[in-house]
Amino acid sequence: MNENLQLPNGLIGPLQILPCWFQNVIYFIVFLPLLIALLYYIQKRVLKKLPQSKIDTTHSIPKKQTIKRDGIKNEILVIKKIYSETKEYREGLYALFALVKTRLEKLTGKEIEEMTLTEIEHILSEKHILQFLKKITSLQYQKNEPDENDFNDAISESLKYVAYRKEIKLKKIQR
Repeated sequence: MNENLQLPNGLIGPLQILPCWFQNVIYFIVFLPLLIALLYYIQKRVLKKLPQSKIDTTHSIPKKQTIKRDGIKNEILVIKKIYSETKEYREGLYALFALVKTRLEKLTGKEIEEMTLTEIEHILSEKHILQFLKKITSLQYQKNEPDENDFNDAISESLKYVAYRKEIKLKKIQR
């Protein structure tokens, strides 16, 4: 007898206690930290194992070398050793040019590191140093990769013109 009894409107599904938008907010609050934790795990574990590129954007001497660096001559020789081994002569010229500009800044007392070659021409009176800086700049920006001879010539000239100098003469500014 109970089997034939039916409700007048039929069976309906369960009623929701919370509104739909509130339920979505709860899902967001629960799953967002899980997503963040997953991304953090991927970054720390998976991406850490990928090999790093060899691009050096700062053009500085790598810190992994253990050569004693107690003077400009030794720093130039460190640049020669590092970039001769890796055969990255253009990057070596960038590092050498930055080192020479730093040395010129110490010798002249002017802020040469931030200057362009044209600005340096206006304050330095020594032609052989200017020619040397122009040569390094042309080697850096030439179309073809500089070869070992160009790099070694630049190293020897930097030792000759910059490493053993105690002072650099500046042009007198006319007012």
